Amino acid sequence: MPADDIFELGVDMTHAGQNVSNVHHFKQIGADGTGTWQDALLQIWQDNYKALLKALMVTAVEIIQVKVRKLFPTQTQQQALAVAENGTVLDTGLPPHAAALVRQRAIPTGRKGTGGVKIVGVPTQEVEDGRITVSYRNQLESYGNVSEADITDPTSGYVMRSGVLSKVDNSFRSIVKSMATPRIVTVHSRQINVGD
Repeated sequence: MPADDIFELGVDMTHAGQNVSNVHHFKQIGADGTGTWQDALLQIWQDNYKALLKALMVTAVEIIQVKVRKLFPTQTQQQALAVAENGTVLDTGLPPHAAALVRQRAIPTGRKGTGGVKIVGVPTQEVEDGRITVSYRNQLESYGNVSEADITDPTSGYVMRSGVLSKVDNSFRSIVKSMATPRIVTVHSRQINVGD
């Protein structure tokens, strides 16, 4: 794949009977590495994101799978990697409709410069008087900070840049700053019944 192809990496989880997904977008920087971009993205997630994400969530949250696909210039089918691992915090968690938010700011053009990742399974011990503790916010920002620099998969040599993707015009903007919000946010879900 040539440089500037855009990819999506989704992390599917369950918490208290609810399905939740986190999505990250990446752009390939430079020439192809060895092997496949799919394997490179999955390895980048394993090496750079997985341990940080697990440390933010209670053990009741299960990461089911990580899936990758190319979005631009042509879309591909998703490739999934089964994970079956849990968060590592021994505590009760907030309900699945409550999440911590890591805002990701990109170099804006118009109103297309903000994205974010919602983290479910926030330990109740990390929320005091409706606010997220400073130590937990620091952990959230460490997770977000991984996205602020180009990431190289040492096995294949692929280099990926995390960013904010506009689904309107497929414009991609590199993340320049990640910030954890001080309060818990609500996760909105949609259910679509097909074929009823």
